[in-house]
Amino acid sequence: MIRSLTHASSFFALLIFSCIIVGCGSDSPTPPGTTYSISGKVTPTAAESVEGVVVTVGSRKDTTDVSGNWSLSGLEPGTYTISPAKPDNSFAPPTRTATVSNANVTDQDFVIAGDKIVPSHPEMILVQAGTFMMGGTRGRVGSTGEWPKHQVTLTRSFLVAKTEVTQEQFTSVMGFNPSRDTIVNGPVSCVTFIDMVEYCNKLSDAEGLQRAYTINSPNFTWDRSANGYRLPTNAEWEYAARAGDTNNTYNGYYDGKNPSAVLDEIAWYRYNTSPAPEYLPDNAMPQPVGLKKPNALGLHDVIGNLFEVVIDGYADYTNDAVTDPYVEHDPLKTVLRGGACGSEGGQTTLSDRETGGPRTRQNWTTGFRIVRTN
Repeated sequence: MIRSLTHASSFFALLIFSCIIVGCGSDSPTPPGTTYSISGKVTPTAAESVEGVVVTVGSRKDTTDVSGNWSLSGLEPGTYTISPAKPDNSFAPPTRTATVSNANVTDQDFVIAGDKIVPSHPEMILVQAGTFMMGGTRGRVGSTGEWPKHQVTLTRSFLVAKTEVTQEQFTSVMGFNPSRDTIVNGPVSCVTFIDMVEYCNKLSDAEGLQRAYTINSPNFTWDRSANGYRLPTNAEWEYAARAGDTNNTYNGYYDGKNPSAVLDEIAWYRYNTSPAPEYLPDNAMPQPVGLKKPNALGLHDVIGNLFEVVIDGYADYTNDAVTDPYVEHDPLKTVLRGGACGSEGGQTTLSDRETGGPRTRQNWTTGFRIVRTN
């Protein structure tokens, strides 16, 4: 009897020892070298792109595919912080914490928001600071508003749009197209002055630039130190339009005769946009931007197509040399430069100045070009 009990005790001791060595039941530890994966998905708030989000898990990274899926394998048991990142976007939640024990971890999802959408706008061209002779010469083709020719110095370089603002570009920022005629890649027209400066502000916002204008419609103030988009001054407009040329066009001298071979190469004006032989201005039609020969800087349509609004008010020129001139904006006399599709050749020159009416909606022959301080 004593022998049998001793044998049984030995058997139970061996069983307990075996359980310690190999483990018993479902709570057995993970075999050495076993790894697992963590995966999830990024979904949009609205129309954000979910591709290209970099998801960091510990020291490992993965990038989401076009559907927003991501996955990292080869992870040892432990607790991990998961962080998604993509420039100009935010995520909800900002991070997650996941614990890997003895199985793969799924559904580590995030919602992306805040895609930064930068509207399209005309290509911008650098204009270096400098000195030039502004205006026209008395006794030659021109109007009294162009005289006398005088020296102007601009002390700051600036960027100027290669073309007038198009209807598509304006609509992408403002959400509407006020133009009388819908033209693919055509310049926007029939815009109020306040809409022009609001367009500049919104485009600046989209690119993280300082707003040039504080608007309290129908009034505004201009921060001349801001680097955001704005309308050119009268002097900036002519300096960029001339691109170093001293004639009344950048294609030679216009002699006052219509039609003009000099203007036909570079400008849309009455005599190539309205049917012959009447060439009636009301029958003229704006044209898509960028089709005519540019000036030496690469700017298109600085004369012709649409009049371009500048920020200055109207004031007579003098013989005095001036530096960075600016005439306070006059709501009753908007200054227009460059001529338009319905203009006579004499209005379609580098020195001509016209005035528009009050700060209401401009007509179908008026648009604008943007600049910003470099």
